[in-house]
Amino acid sequence: VGTAGLQNFSIFEVVESCIQLIDKKLLISGIEIENDIDEDIKAYIQIVEGQETPNPSDLIAWCKDRIAYFKTPRYVEFVSSFPRTMTKNEIARHELRELGIGTAWDATIGEWTSEHSNS
Repeated sequence: VGTAGLQNFSIFEVVESCIQLIDKKLLISGIEIENDIDEDIKAYIQIVEGQETPNPSDLIAWCKDRIAYFKTPRYVEFVSSFPRTMTKNEIARHELRELGIGTAWDATIGEWTSEHSNS
């Protein structure tokens, strides 16, 4: 459950399902990233070989047109695979949370985070 903007909502129902409207083949995991006031939303998107990487600013604009501003991801990061739990093979969201902002597109500043330029 996300609390961005001090509002409770299901990240799956809002962020993940919104982005999947663009392309049902996209594998998405939304998580909360703590900031000084509350939380921001980060969308991880798995890109498989041969799949075109979406433009992160286009993804953010797509979400802004369809969901409330406080439910729109601030960060977008593309990954080649998701960490998985050993028992159920589900996405290990706790491991994604531990990565923090990482090498994400930051919609607030309109560019990649500084860690991205070092990779």
